[in-house]
Amino acid sequence: MTVAENGDIKITWDTTVYMDKSLNYNQPDFTLVRKNIQEWTIFDTAVPADKKIINTKKEKADRYQDLA
Repeated sequence: MTVAENGDIKITWDTTVYMDKSLNYNQPDFTLVRKNIQEWTIFDTAVPADKKIINTKKEKADRYQDLA
């Protein structure tokens, strides 16, 4: 779903990113697309307990590595 869009930037929420190959994780929470330079920024959020922050950060990075 597109949240906001103008001539230069598009922000989407909970939208599948389609690739040439099949990926298990291809639906990040937010994507920001800079249209003029075709640059994508992926945001996947989590709210872990204090003790799990490092593990959750690593898990998210590993999960979306192929998409990045």
